[in-house]
Amino acid sequence: MSDRCPSVAGMGEATVSAAVAASDPSWADVVSAVGAAVAAVAAVATVMIAVVAARYARGQVQGVRDQLEEARTLRREQAQPYVVIYAVPNPVDPQASDIVVKNFGTTGASDVTVSSSPPLMRADWEGDAEEVALPTAMPFLAPGQEWRTFWDLATQRELLGLPDRYNLTVTYTDSLGTTHTTRAVLDWDVFRQRVWITEKTLHNAATSLDSIDRTLKAATRSDRVQQVAVYDGAERDRQRADARRQREELVPQLRHEPAASTGTEDGQP
Repeated sequence: MSDRCPSVAGMGEATVSAAVAASDPSWADVVSAVGAAVAAVAAVATVMIAVVAARYARGQVQGVRDQLEEARTLRREQAQPYVVIYAVPNPVDPQASDIVVKNFGTTGASDVTVSSSPPLMRADWEGDAEEVALPTAMPFLAPGQEWRTFWDLATQRELLGLPDRYNLTVTYTDSLGTTHTTRAVLDWDVFRQRVWITEKTLHNAATSLDSIDRTLKAATRSDRVQQVAVYDGAERDRQRADARRQREELVPQLRHEPAASTGTEDGQP
């Protein structure tokens, strides 16, 4: 019995040593574990980069789509009519104002209608108020074309006390059949207290020529007797000077002339 105990004890020590040796990792295991961890981190980083890249690509695609949509919208707006209504001073008489309906777009406008609330008013030629006739069915308005009408004269409008502010709506159709609406506000108050410089133009020359023409036509009527006086200014002035000198010479002579006799010859009464 005493001979077997040492062998058993030695076997136990060998088993413990083998277990301790098995529990200590080798450098190969450490390197393998580190490699696995690095691979896992790299995989996670790759996934994150892929997600970020996907989001960036999606943002880029969406940005391109937005730009294309904006470009299409801009081209569509540039290629459509744009009809507006506004008021401007009359080019001939600054005291008068006109209503203008104009197409500022690059394509024609069809079925142009204009409405006003309240009805657009002005003073007529007899001093009463009347409604301004606006187009209710204009078939076509070309690019740059305008429709114009007289609105009112400042001196006549102030006497009637007409409303100043009007809300107007312009409705029209483009070449694709789409209906568009433009709204505007016309306010007569903006034309008050204006100051301007009167400029003589060909219109003034034409007015003067028309007045001369009427005067000449009236002067050449067959039912009128015309008298023509010819006057020589220099000769007339000389005659007046001679007459004045002769008068000045005669006045002293007349003052010293003796009184006329009242008796008869030979002393007879």
